[in-house]
Parts: sequence; structure tokens; C-alpha cells
Amino acid sequence: MLRVSDDVRVVASRLPQLAIDSPDTLSIDKDFQLAFINSGNRPAIILGYQLVVDQPYTETYCRFDATRFLIKVQPVIVKASEIVNVTVKLDGPNDDKTIKRAGDRWTIPVKGRNLKEDFVEVQMCLEIDLATPTNSYESVKLHQQSGRRAKDMPLIDNGDQDKRPIVLIHRSATIFSD
Repeated sequence: MLRVSDDVRVVASRLPQLAIDSPDTLSIDKDFQLAFINSGNRPAIILGYQLVVDQPYTETYCRFDATRFLIKVQPVIVKASEIVNVTVKLDGPNDDKTIKRAGDRWTIPVKGRNLKEDFVEVQMCLEIDLATPTNSYESVKLHQQSGRRAKDMPLIDNGDQDKRPIVLIHRSATIFSD
């Protein structure tokens, strides 16, 4: 009898900072940090990521037509009982030509801005694709942050709640052999 466990979690050790540069422009860092924690007893592989910026904010997960940033990555193997820190670089948005590179940031036009109340609503969602021996493939969608920005307020507050591990997969099984 053998007990196997797949238990992979992620901590956003540094999320991309999203800010308002002007009344009509948001900007986002070109890179951020993720730490993958494998508390299971078998390896896992992180196959890819996608960062989604959706505006205006809705009560649901980021919509399909939101701005999706492409991320070119090499697969990352997280061995059993290991922690791996990864720098994720945003290579650019999907086919949206209105998004430009500005130094270490990407600029995004503001959509759905409430001019009367002077605020912007936006949310960031992170999609992580992983595979384990038990689970051949899984795409985990995490709603990372949402925010509402009025004058002189940070758009998204990356407080302590972002430092807690988020479960990507947690499964265990017992294998019987002859």
C-alpha cells in the first residue's frame, strides 16, 4: 500500500502593481514574482500562466474579452517538498494594439470610467496551468485582486492577504499493489 499526495500551492510574493497614470491610462508592471510550494510527495509541473486585466469590474471572474497578457515561459518542475520562486515576465497583451510598453510597465487605456464619480474599477485574474502524476492537466483560475480607485487612493492594495498560499491542487490517494 502506498499513499500519494499532490498538494501544490502558490504565493504571489510580488503581484504586478496596477496604477492610474492619467485619467485615461492605467499601467502595470512588466514582471512579478510567484512562489510555488509542493507539500505533496510527487512532483508537479507548472506549464504556463496568463494574467488578465478586466475593466470595468464585474462580480464574476475576468471575462473572456478582457486584456490578456502573454507570458512565454519554460515549464517549471516543482519536486516533492520543494519551494520554487519564479519571475513571471509579461511579454505583451493579446492582439490589443492600444496597449504600449513604457519603460518597465505596460500602459492600458481606461475603459468604463465613471467620470461623474471619478473612479476606475478593475480586476486582475491569474490563470495557472499545471500537471501532476495524479491529475494529467489542470488550469486553475485565481481572482487575485479587484480594486476601485478614487482620487489619491492606491488602485490595488497588495496587503497581507496576498501572502497566504492559495491551493492549486490538493489530492491524495492510496495505491494498493500485489
